[in-house]
Amino acid sequence: MDILKNEFKKIWRSPLLLTALAATVLIAVVLQLFTGNRSVLNSRFTETIYGTKAFRQQFAGPITEQWILEREAEMDAILHDPDNKVGPEKQKEILEELRTQPRFEGYSGYSDAELLEIDVFFMSAEGRELYNQYEDIAAASDLMKRAAETRDAMVKEYLEKKPGVQGVRFGEKIRAMYDSYIREFQPHYGWHIGYDSIHDVMKSFPCLAGIGILIGLSPLFSQEYSRKTAGLLLTSRYGRRRLAWGKICAGFLTAGLIWALFAALSVALAFFVYGPEGGKAFWQGGFFVTLPYQMNSWALSPVWWGQCSLLGS
Repeated sequence: MDILKNEFKKIWRSPLLLTALAATVLIAVVLQLFTGNRSVLNSRFTETIYGTKAFRQQFAGPITEQWILEREAEMDAILHDPDNKVGPEKQKEILEELRTQPRFEGYSGYSDAELLEIDVFFMSAEGRELYNQYEDIAAASDLMKRAAETRDAMVKEYLEKKPGVQGVRFGEKIRAMYDSYIREFQPHYGWHIGYDSIHDVMKSFPCLAGIGILIGLSPLFSQEYSRKTAGLLLTSRYGRRRLAWGKICAGFLTAGLIWALFAALSVALAFFVYGPEGGKAFWQGGFFVTLPYQMNSWALSPVWWGQCSLLGS
């Protein structure tokens, strides 16, 4: 134990380790708060984050059929509200754009009357802003529908790519997983940007923590050789076995502490900036990717920390 304590103290007294930690902590903060769509430097994001959070949190709770019907009714009310429509002159401009822009060529066979019935094309800026607030809610409402569509597409893909018994076996397994997910899982909706931020930064942990670990532990065995004391230590009573194991254990302990430091920092930053709400909110791979895992944001966190972050580091 004395050897372990001594080696551990030597590691943490190293200016090299402290410098590496300071640099990697700074990089971690920059990556988590100043890059991507959730950057605090993104004025549009920072201006709307707290308003969006308050808006979404009022709908937090189980995603039931009643919840979906209520949200759809609210979206329809915004969409069909005359106050959220543009005036006649602007409607003419939009109709002309629909006729001339290549990206709208799919509507080339529509008459003006038919196009005017597509309310989303003719919303005012204020109305569109109100309607867009429901984008995340609309995606949550379609969760089980997307799960069924993903199930059918994956089963079809397996049957086509692996014809025969193997494809049927894989297809049956996929179908059973998704059927269980659709039948048994009760998803919850809520603001979950804080957890998303933690999960995103965990992907870079093996690199960030690894840099600190590699640089900080590099002198662990080489220090004695550089000071020309290795021969003396190796011929001492505990030099070959206990000293080596003490160094190895001190190295693993240091690596674990460095990882814990980065994990605590990422959680503190995410919850301070974005809030700790949303632990019960369902987790998925995105708006158009549905995975058959009955997990919420809180349950996913240990998976990211353990599998993707700790083991990678």
